Amino acid sequence: MDERSALVELLREETTTPEACWFCLWDGSGVEDRGVSARVAWLGRNHLLYRGPIEMALASVLGPVSQQSPHLWWPDDRAWIVATDVDFDSTYVGGTPRSIERLSTDSRLEVLPALLSDVVVTLGDQINAELDGASAT
Repeated sequence: MDERSALVELLREETTTPEACWFCLWDGSGVEDRGVSARVAWLGRNHLLYRGPIEMALASVLGPVSQQSPHLWWPDDRAWIVATDVDFDSTYVGGTPRSIERLSTDSRLEVLPALLSDVVVTLGDQINAELDGASAT
């Protein structure tokens, strides 16, 4: 949640429409639709689509037990996009060079560059895999 708070704080300044953002949450997450009838398909899954201020990214959509973030969120002006897949532990942010630079230099976040050509697989995080292996010995 701390990382998401940092993202909201930093990305708020990188959009002209912080009060008008879009959010998608996988409807298989166990969340009630809470009256949301709009759906969008992404990566073969249906997602609830809802709209509100950027701070809605901080809302605990599954209640007090879970801190599930929206799986996709972006502002009306499309200045950036945040994506967190259901099956992975990383979040991807696309944005302007300035916004990515700001995220990269913020000590609250671990930021690594990614290219559209990168292959994302469950066991693809070699850096943390090596660290986890070292701590097990």
